[in-house]
Amino acid sequence: MKIKYYTNSMALITGKSTKILFDPWITFNRNSTTNLYNFPESNFSKEEISSINPDYIYITHTHADHFDKQTLNLFDKNIPILCADYENNFTEKNIKSLGFKNVIVCKKDQTLSLNHDDECNLYVAEINPEVDSFGVFKIDGFTMLNANDVVYSKNQMDIIGKKYDFDFAMIPYAYQGPYPAFYENLSDEDRKEKADEKKIKNYELMNKFIESTKPKNVFPFAAGCVYGGAKALKYAYYGVGTAEEATKYCKDKGQQFKEILINSGEEYDFITKKESSKFVPITHEDQADYLNHISKQKSIFDDDYISEKLEKYFPHNEIGNDVFLIGRSFQQNLKRLLTKARSNQMKWQNKMNIVSEKAFYIDVGHEYLYRMSLADDTVNLIKEIEIDDENYEIFRCSYSLFIGLLTGHFNYSNMKTGLMSFYRKPDVFDPKIHTLMSYLQV
Repeated sequence: MKIKYYTNSMALITGKSTKILFDPWITFNRNSTTNLYNFPESNFSKEEISSINPDYIYITHTHADHFDKQTLNLFDKNIPILCADYENNFTEKNIKSLGFKNVIVCKKDQTLSLNHDDECNLYVAEINPEVDSFGVFKIDGFTMLNANDVVYSKNQMDIIGKKYDFDFAMIPYAYQGPYPAFYENLSDEDRKEKADEKKIKNYELMNKFIESTKPKNVFPFAAGCVYGGAKALKYAYYGVGTAEEATKYCKDKGQQFKEILINSGEEYDFITKKESSKFVPITHEDQADYLNHISKQKSIFDDDYISEKLEKYFPHNEIGNDVFLIGRSFQQNLKRLLTKARSNQMKWQNKMNIVSEKAFYIDVGHEYLYRMSLADDTVNLIKEIEIDDENYEIFRCSYSLFIGLLTGHFNYSNMKTGLMSFYRKPDVFDPKIHTLMSYLQV
């Protein structure tokens, strides 16, 4: 059995009878339609990717760095696509919407036979069960775990660790997200401090994965992305460390395993126990030219993207049929739409038994913000300088992006880090409000 690494969570497992590709996502020629880019820079051609020709593709979840329309469209639509058995299976629906004809939903606690004696089990994550999954694969007699960037649950991983004897585990060593890099309530000094804390916390989560599953070999991965525009140069505040540091941290904690470190485009052979080439660490500083280039690439949702010449176009424009823009002079008061969206959001809030007094504000660049609260269904307009709540969060994005979120055209989880900024008081993470933002829709 061999593993070939591409980028982020994209890897190819090749056995004697089965080839499985995980989470294909490549940004070609320094271009991205989501404001999310491979890191380090990917130099694969579309021809190289389409020629992989796997027997199966496993999509762990539909975040933009795991489920990419551009990359998936390079593959034959008859290739079987594997996904977990979510209660509301948006992953299955999204894959089918791309035209794939053989989407296999792996039922809970049922083993799926692959080619020859190979097999797999897919599990919906205990934390974030709406969107995350992980897989256990048996290829050529090797038992492996693909944890992609699933959030660690001790209860679930302890059960998995007792059930399987893992020869190999692909484990995340970093979780990216908007905090602390894109939170405006923090100074740069605060961001750096919080980023360092986040990096160590991520290493500890990798340590806990290893502690629960006890794999003989570990591949630290799933931290291969960077954001476009001005956010590209804020990498010091991402809170993402290195695979080498993460490995050392876990071994210093007493974990015993062989680390597998391979660069993009390289392979590791489990029979010969050798890499195709020596691993070379690549830092953000090494990629300065690449980062500077993508820092100049503007998303269509950047405030200064809509020029005066687009003001007259609503909802169409001269840039392209797939571009969604609403000129400033056509923007309207959103109170009516938000009242409906908040009512829908409350239905999900009640289903989840979320009780809170937290206030939250939407800032789409107008002179006032839209205030809502998890305590009721009212929507009010207020200037930011007049906020007197003690517990609140502000979500800032362009008007066009927010309309897309409200109408369900865009997914909050995919948009929040690359295309939004935030302010919160106090500086305490509240997962409930971020979960509920996915349900603020008309």
